[in-house]
Amino acid sequence: MDIKIIEKLNPICEILGLLYMSNDYGNFEKMAIEQLSNEGINGEIFIKKNLRVIEKYVKAFDKYKVINDNEILFLGDNELEIFLILASVLINNNNIIENINGMTNEELKKLIIDVYNDQAEGNESVESIGDLRGIIDFLKEADISESSKWKMIAVLDAPKDYYIRLIRVINDNMKAYEEAYKAIGNHINKLLSDLIKYINSGKCEILNNIIEMPNQENVIIPTLAFGATFININNTYFVGLLVELIYKEKLKVMGNKGELVLKLKALSDKSKLEIITLLKSGHKYNLEIAEALGLSPATVSYHMGSLLEYGMVTIEKKQGKVYYFLNEPGLKNFMNELSNVLF
Repeated sequence: MDIKIIEKLNPICEILGLLYMSNDYGNFEKMAIEQLSNEGINGEIFIKKNLRVIEKYVKAFDKYKVINDNEILFLGDNELEIFLILASVLINNNNIIENINGMTNEELKKLIIDVYNDQAEGNESVESIGDLRGIIDFLKEADISESSKWKMIAVLDAPKDYYIRLIRVINDNMKAYEEAYKAIGNHINKLLSDLIKYINSGKCEILNNIIEMPNQENVIIPTLAFGATFININNTYFVGLLVELIYKEKLKVMGNKGELVLKLKALSDKSKLEIITLLKSGHKYNLEIAEALGLSPATVSYHMGSLLEYGMVTIEKKQGKVYYFLNEPGLKNFMNELSNVLF
């Protein structure tokens, strides 16, 4: 796989992430503790030890933050997925900031739909949501909250106006980001260096199990604002600076058979086991799995993150769809590990 690692943070990504976290950092920390605890990690201890750098980052940003347009940012509860889709349009298309005045609503709407299709594996087109009725019909089926749907109607009806306002917010907060970076610059440099070594070592299992179309470059953008996440949008991978620390902590709490225990724990989840069983009949894409198992596409994506990390599935992108395959060598290796322990 051809990988290009951007060896610095992306200011647009960081500003948008910092705006999201600083809106309610207490709730962000609570969610982080809950998510870590679900992975078998003592969330409170891990955060005290490793996430204080993020808290300092957010507090330094918050001190200089300028925000007069809170409603457009999708900063409320359960709005992170929509926030990421709209933010990703800017992050993946830096030229929008310079050329926004010359762009049309249709061009921007197409960019939003392209990212949405990539994440939800849909096949929507600009033509299918060309008017307000088309937008409403499209959002009826979207896997988002009702309040988010109403906000998205306004965005898709006039995307140029939305992005002009969002770009203004980003420009207004560039100084806040620069001050936040200065506050923890040494920490960021160390985390960046460690992440790059981790990726180049070949030990990042999620990346190892991703198969892309031939002749396509895959770009990795490190992020501290989304420090514990791994997000893939159109062959761009936003990799949190803390993903290696979290993975090592998982292994540590599981003891000397850590990797094996994590794989067993993954398969103890009914939905993950059903996904593995379903893929025995052949490769499937997200919506096929969701419909077959009665899950939402977002839930399938969540489960696939774990199965990719533990080497049980691989993915391949074809014609705009992400297809999931059983990772037969990975599963055979798992069975051999288990057999060596039991017999």
